[in-house]
Amino acid sequence: SCVTIGYVIRNYKAKVIILGAKGCGNTFILIAEALTFQEGIRAAKFLDIKNIIIEGDNLCVINNLRHLASSMDYRFHYKRY
Repeated sequence: SCVTIGYVIRNYKAKVIILGAKGCGNTFILIAEALTFQEGIRAAKFLDIKNIIIEGDNLCVINNLRHLASSMDYRFHYKRY
């Protein structure tokens, strides 16, 4: 089946700043989750957003990204939905 990813960027008052979605073809769920974070981070950089808190419900992906981003100004949070 074809996978579509999407993200929401909000400000500190929870107001939506930008939404994004993209088709990714056929892929594994972990890859789709990681691509979602990648697209959201790209959009945040494009908007010149400096302080980024990234939330997701896949603990495996969050932990791996947390390790990769330890030298960056991103905070990754696991959120159980």
